[in-house]
Amino acid sequence: MKQWRFAQKAMLFVGMLAFTACSSDDDEPVVKKSTVTFEEPLWLQYIDSPQYYGPLLYGDGTYSWTDPATTLTSELSNDYADGFYWGGGIAISNYIHSSALTSATYEQQLAVAASNGSKNFAVACSRAYFYFKDNSTHVIESIRVSPTAYVLNIIKNGNDFSQPLTGASDYYSVIATGYVGDVVTGKVEIRFVDNGVVAEGWRNVSLASLGQVNRVEFTYDGSDKGAYGLNTPQYFAFDDVVVN
Repeated sequence: MKQWRFAQKAMLFVGMLAFTACSSDDDEPVVKKSTVTFEEPLWLQYIDSPQYYGPLLYGDGTYSWTDPATTLTSELSNDYADGFYWGGGIAISNYIHSSALTSATYEQQLAVAASNGSKNFAVACSRAYFYFKDNSTHVIESIRVSPTAYVLNIIKNGNDFSQPLTGASDYYSVIATGYVGDVVTGKVEIRFVDNGVVAEGWRNVSLASLGQVNRVEFTYDGSDKGAYGLNTPQYFAFDDVVVN
């Protein structure tokens, strides 16, 4: 009888261990991943025409967009206090510059030189940012980036205001800075020119090292500077924002 009771207790103990292990597995947090692709029809309302000085980006200063699934949001930075895109912001675009690259000027500010296979993408100008409108924090796992056609023309060929960035020490970078509130969580440098070598086309860039963020701000750095700062135009395109 004692042996039977001992075996019964042992079986009960093993069963409790198995239940605890299963419960621990079930209680593991599920990481939900969303990708902001800018592809749905709702994004078409945010594409301005013409690209430069259109009514959306150079209007009443209220241009903004929000992704319904993640609450990822952007609005004009308004650094020049005029409510215009040239003072910073992130615009939705679908413009591809198929003409000669040398013809890409500020009037083609929303265009890229090559498609990444999607219909729409975003173009950041000057100091720009996106944030989560519900104030939640997330890891931005990655984004796809590309120089715009205008920037690509300038860094290759220059113009009256900017030098070509073809020298051995030339560089051009976008700096992504993560925030939770006003606290900086980290920085990632995205180089489009490195020692005179231009990174053309689209590529994936990890922003995971920024950690949990509720805002990411984009600024610029480069080797061609003057009395008023960077001479190279400050734009870049991005797409496929992977949010965890």
